[in-house]
Amino acid sequence: MARGLSVKVKKTGRIKEARFDFAGLTRVGILMVDNQLHRWSLGLNASGNPAKPLSKKSFFEKRAYFKKKGITRAVIRDNRMTDALYMNFSLRKAIAGYIRAEPTQRDTRAHATRAQQQEEMIGFAGYEQIQIFEKAHQEYGKVFTKAWIPIVNA
Repeated sequence: MARGLSVKVKKTGRIKEARFDFAGLTRVGILMVDNQLHRWSLGLNASGNPAKPLSKKSFFEKRAYFKKKGITRAVIRDNRMTDALYMNFSLRKAIAGYIRAEPTQRDTRAHATRAQQQEEMIGFAGYEQIQIFEKAHQEYGKVFTKAWIPIVNA
């Protein structure tokens, strides 16, 4: 026989809505973008695992393109064929409690959507989430500790 959950409330209160400043959100957003670009350069997908190999056609096209440009980097899935997506991925918005990072140009966003269908590369791996949470706690830890407002019985 399962027992029910018993909860005792010692203090009642509410949590005050936090107001995040622009600078802190920007620092967290920049960390998010830097983590994403670093993971792409290693050829890791959004789960933090090695991304699936390119198709044979894409592999030979990318190798020929790199050879023509004199680039000596490995031919892996890293969102860096023409560097359009890689160089255009940036922090777009960090205000009002929201952080948004994406490519800034319309055609690059469309390219990112198509690439996302092949392999999910845009997102956060587990270790990136931990880094982002730690950075947010570093930036806003004081806000959260002072957010509790006790309700006094009148």
